[in-house]
Amino acid sequence: MALVMQALVILAFLLMSLIWTSVFERLDATDGTPQYFTEHVIYERRYSSISTMLIGITATILFFVFASLLQRVHRVNIRNVALIFITVVQILWIAALNMTAYTYPDPSSLGGAAIELNAGNLDYFTPNYCTDNPTENCHIPGILGFEYFNYYPFQAGPLLWFMMIYKLFGPYNIIAFQVVNAFIVTGLAAILWYFGKALGLNKFGQNAIALLMMTCAPLLMFATFVYPNAVGFTFTLAGVALALRGIKAHRLWTSCVLIFGGFILCGVGILLKSTFVILLMAAVIAIVVTVLFSHRFWQFIPAAVGSVLAMQISKMPAKWLAGITHQHFMDMPMTSWIRLGLTRADEDGTPGWFSLRVFDPVTQANGNYDVHAMILEEDIKQRIAFFVHNPADAFTFFRMKLLSEWTEPSFMTSLYSRAGDSGSQFRGIAGAVLGGSAEKPLEHFEDAMQSITYAFALIGVIGFITTTVRLRSTMANDHVQHVRIFSRTFFSASFLGGVICFTFWEAKSVYTLPFFLMLLPVAAYGMQVTYAWGAHIWHARHASPVRAVNTEPSEFNFERNTTDSVSAEIANPDALEEVDVPVESSADSRTAPSTTR
Repeated sequence: MALVMQALVILAFLLMSLIWTSVFERLDATDGTPQYFTEHVIYERRYSSISTMLIGITATILFFVFASLLQRVHRVNIRNVALIFITVVQILWIAALNMTAYTYPDPSSLGGAAIELNAGNLDYFTPNYCTDNPTENCHIPGILGFEYFNYYPFQAGPLLWFMMIYKLFGPYNIIAFQVVNAFIVTGLAAILWYFGKALGLNKFGQNAIALLMMTCAPLLMFATFVYPNAVGFTFTLAGVALALRGIKAHRLWTSCVLIFGGFILCGVGILLKSTFVILLMAAVIAIVVTVLFSHRFWQFIPAAVGSVLAMQISKMPAKWLAGITHQHFMDMPMTSWIRLGLTRADEDGTPGWFSLRVFDPVTQANGNYDVHAMILEEDIKQRIAFFVHNPADAFTFFRMKLLSEWTEPSFMTSLYSRAGDSGSQFRGIAGAVLGGSAEKPLEHFEDAMQSITYAFALIGVIGFITTTVRLRSTMANDHVQHVRIFSRTFFSASFLGGVICFTFWEAKSVYTLPFFLMLLPVAAYGMQVTYAWGAHIWHARHASPVRAVNTEPSEFNFERNTTDSVSAEIANPDALEEVDVPVESSADSRTAPSTTR
């Protein structure tokens, strides 16, 4: 059912991306540098864009040609080349930007707080700091010291990351922050590659995901955002990957330790970005579904204990900050972000995006948390009632909100690349990409790649559905299929969780970027399925009648470099040439029931 829902959602996003493209309104700069990005979204119809269509068709053809030709190259070499390419491109982009200051509100607030805390200046976190030390930012609600963490105590986790980076590399070292992000993003790419194997990618599919990652501009520009979004996502995904190793392990204690350790690592990721609790919940769902098939029910125990401790870990920084500063931070009810996600700042504002109206209930409640929560609850009820009685307005609101989140092809990475000051005044490559001759070509390329990803992710999910139905009877005793079940359930639940959350939560396309990136292995599987189906039809029409091609999807060929292996792989898109699972012996690895020792 989850896979069917995912397919329907991806189909909707595909249709939206083919018809519309969301772009950010620009403001002219006064110093001759590229225009500033605003967060006001403009919706452009692109169904008639010939350039985007040509780029999409050409890119698709090249993907299949190169993914096919590279099958003779060892998969490890392909992976290493892809990771080196991703790292180099990120470093070159960071060097081209040469940022000396970062002015986006949250990184600015966190950076300033980290520097003051590293210096031991606890006065910065007192309620009367702005009164005693008036600055140009004191008139803006929730920007500095006590007021910022009084509204957002959950930002204490990201504060720790800022403190560490600025302690190691010096205050306001924006380039160092971005370079560390770049290596983290490279690690993210390696984890996506690993999950690609678990999802069922063969050599063609692994080549496809390498090409998808190497041509995903938002992934290559993600590191420029001076905030631990990428770090939190990578740590959380790494924790789930470690739990997957536990699912595959045969020995009871090895399995328990790996699953438990994986969930603890997820807690570190959530500490750095709280919304990645979605991935934690998806991992729990995946564990439950997997043990129902494998009958290794004890695996749920370390997952349950680990997930509870992970949530406790994620809350520790706020308690630590309150203790070290000797302050009591009020916090805003979580419903603040739902209220924000269901409103718009004004008639021209982008639906559901951040605005200073989030502070209106704070003023009305006069600092009383319970009153604040009641005001928010009433506002949300009124908004829902308005949507119920005005379905056309509700449709328009959510259509525009979803378009701004899922059809903005850069996922705000261009905006964040421009959110500060550059030592080179954004000249050269940076100027060309952010507002010069390369801006429109890159925009069309990102637009085309977004639609390609949605299209093949849709095919990939359909492939998951068909193979799941066909292999259902053999799943209980098949270790390979347990890996498939966990991975596919996790990716499906994570994506749907992200869509549901940010349909109602405060909107930003950078928030949905991690869930879009999780479609890359699925899209690679869709390319693999498409290639396999096409090749199978070709072989069926042109092969010698004496030679039979194995079409049984439950057969996994472990042979290498043989004609039969290639035939089986072409006929069966779910076949693996190399399966990284523990087996008892080559004779009974696919038929022996799961045992623990």
